[in-house]
Amino acid sequence: MNAWAKLIEELDQWVAAGQRATMWWRDDDAMQTGEALECLLSLGDGAVPLTLAVIPKQAEAELAERIGSTLHVTAVQHGWRHRNHSPQGERSVEFGSGRSIDVMVDELGQGKARLQTLFGTRFIPVFVPPWNRITLELAPFFPGLGMAGLSTFGPRNPAFDWPITVVNTHVDLILWRDGRRFIGENNTLAGLVAHLAARRQRLVDKDEPTGLLTHHLVHEEDIWRFLSQLFAVTLRHPGARWLRTAEVFVSGSSVVVP
Repeated sequence: MNAWAKLIEELDQWVAAGQRATMWWRDDDAMQTGEALECLLSLGDGAVPLTLAVIPKQAEAELAERIGSTLHVTAVQHGWRHRNHSPQGERSVEFGSGRSIDVMVDELGQGKARLQTLFGTRFIPVFVPPWNRITLELAPFFPGLGMAGLSTFGPRNPAFDWPITVVNTHVDLILWRDGRRFIGENNTLAGLVAHLAARRQRLVDKDEPTGLLTHHLVHEEDIWRFLSQLFAVTLRHPGARWLRTAEVFVSGSSVVVP
């Protein structure tokens, strides 16, 4: 059985259980318009909602205008400057434990305010930390900042007690340490199927929608082709449903088939 058939088989099992497997799509590092952004926006003919993680400090007004002209894209906050503050040799992080809490809270607030000004109602105050890393020391400050959600990478862990909704992504299409290449069709599909199956079997939180993570600025043609096929397959299947950003951070993920 090939990888596509395995995906369809997994979605069939959700249908057999009277449910639809919810999924969501997050793309990181948006700053400006351009050819790569246009390729991103054209995927799925606008039928797949897109959560676009925008770097506040570098965000351009033209990007906000372009997103405002779409019907399926929502902006969220991707750090402040996307700047690494870790000592040399340590993993990259912008909002880590080695920095002043007051400074980081101020940057969080500045970033949120700038994106609200630029994107208006197209902005939802969800925080996506660069490199998917953030210190738990910031958790108590998120409600006061008016943040509605947090998104990193990997199945969410209930042991980390954030006072806001946490919904992560689970499959990253890029091999960052190997030339920023595509992880490949088979690996991507295997990752999606693995998380969907784990949810269905309640090995992970069933109510966390399966998250696809892309980075349009580094995509090559093989990724664009794969995404087009993935969206075509899942949009046709009655066992899959792509969620809007507001649904991801407000409602649960297991939708009963009417």
